[in-house]
Amino acid sequence: MRKIFFYLTLIVFLVGFVVVGCQSKDKKVESAESKLQNAELNYRKALKNFEETKKDSLSDFELFKNDVERSILAYEISIAKYKKENENGRTLNKVENQAKMAELEQKVEVLKEKLVNYKDDEHDKWDMFRSEFVRDMEELGKALRDFTIKNNF
Repeated sequence: MRKIFFYLTLIVFLVGFVVVGCQSKDKKVESAESKLQNAELNYRKALKNFEETKKDSLSDFELFKNDVERSILAYEISIAKYKKENENGRTLNKVENQAKMAELEQKVEVLKEKLVNYKDDEHDKWDMFRSEFVRDMEELGKALRDFTIKNNF
């Protein structure tokens, strides 16, 4: 009797494992499909966020470019104004001033070229480019202010 009970219990457990194992495969497949769909959805969201970030970065660059172009135009107008004053004889050192204005014009051209040649590939490069460009613009502005103050007194 014990042997029969033992074998019967063993058969029930084996059948139970087989049945549970079969259900488990179906559930595993469903679970895997669900995980795949979730992963695909997360991928699409991440891709969308990346595209939006890239677009925002591009719009940041465009805003920055417009601001810088206005500043450069103001610098060019100032340089042209002081060139004209130098030609009309309002300043004392014409040759020295012409050389300084030519140097300032060259700096403006270099900045324009940097701005035109910049290609936005990575956000880290954008931050570094912007900080260097702003520093160069501030140096140009300071040089222009120093030049105008020196020649007004």
